[in-house]
Amino acid sequence: MSNATYDELWRETQALLAETVQADTVLQGAKPQKDRKKAHDVVSSLYVRYILICNKLEQCYDQMIQPQKRLLLKRSLNASLGRMLELKHDLVNIDLSEHSYCDDVLLECGVTPQEAEIQIPRYYRRERAEEIAERRKFIEDTLRNLGALHEAVVPKKITESQAIRLIQAHERARQGRLRYQFMKEIRKMKERSTTKPEIVDEDDTGEKLAALKIQKVWKGYITRCHVRKRRLEEMLLIGTKK
Repeated sequence: MSNATYDELWRETQALLAETVQADTVLQGAKPQKDRKKAHDVVSSLYVRYILICNKLEQCYDQMIQPQKRLLLKRSLNASLGRMLELKHDLVNIDLSEHSYCDDVLLECGVTPQEAEIQIPRYYRRERAEEIAERRKFIEDTLRNLGALHEAVVPKKITESQAIRLIQAHERARQGRLRYQFMKEIRKMKERSTTKPEIVDEDDTGEKLAALKIQKVWKGYITRCHVRKRRLEEMLLIGTKK
């Protein structure tokens, strides 16, 4: 939209503002209205008009570049916002509720509920961006010091080569643990297979000595077979034998 478009919108808004201010002045000079319904209708009519005026002035202020026009627009916008808030407080006191229903006024003005919604001026945040950032940083630092701020942990990204080295290190550690357990079991089996020779009395027969020798040889054979089997299983597990 061109500058001429917003200039025309500004002129229309100024005419609506002058008409609304005149009606507002008459209302302020009138006697207090005791009927809540009539008071609600009058105040809500002014309230909706000021909302429309504020939205249009904010749109003009946001799109215009000329400093002199922006200065005048900002003054008119701030004054209209202040009066709109005063009327909102009056409606709360009249309706005894935070929510006001102005459907009849919307029909009279020919606007939709969306058009009658208050648009927060964009310059509020834009002109106070540094102050808002400092305030947000102060709040976050305070919450972090109190331990009430739970920050999301961002996982560290690694390269493909780093991932391969990490997997290899874990695999070597796993094989080392298996090797240690395997050797530990072999050592235990050797200890169990070792039998202490019994002291043979002079009157023991040769048959008893022969039986002891046969038992020792048989236990050694069984242990060696078991060790060879476990060693083969380990080699197949770690991939050194196919």
